Amino acid sequence: MERHTLMSHSHLPMKKTLWLLPLLASLALSACSLVPTSAPAPSVPVVPAPASESSATVSSQEALPASSVTSLPSSATVQVTKSALVSIQNFTFTPSNLRITKGTKVIWKNDDAAPHLIASDGKFPESATLEQGQSYSFTFTDAGTFPYHCSIHPSMQGTIEVVQ
Repeated sequence: MERHTLMSHSHLPMKKTLWLLPLLASLALSACSLVPTSAPAPSVPVVPAPASESSATVSSQEALPASSVTSLPSSATVQVTKSALVSIQNFTFTPSNLRITKGTKVIWKNDDAAPHLIASDGKFPESATLEQGQSYSFTFTDAGTFPYHCSIHPSMQGTIEVVQ
């Protein structure tokens, strides 16, 4: 027994217009390349922090990443602060050894439930006792190696190496 299928003749005009699809697709793609995806960033002069500045602070707020500028007048002067984060968690400093450049602010953030106190045997100012969520920061302006530890838990140790 032979099987016959009835076909509609409405598909014939579609075959005649299928050649238009690649042409329309290439036109659409070429139009996309003409539209700029982002505006160029404005030119902003950068002034480094004075070498004699150093500071130590205790804060219960979360440390913010390096500052970003979205728009400023062309005559604005911007001071950029570099920062590095040392997390205190599971009774360890992470990273325990950190290499930074002069002028970098190091932020120690206590993510432990236990209190911690950053001490450096006089190499930089000691922190207050840091409860969970609190942080301490110090900006290193001199090159050198700065060992530190938790004076509450002396087995917790770390080193900051400051290079030019």
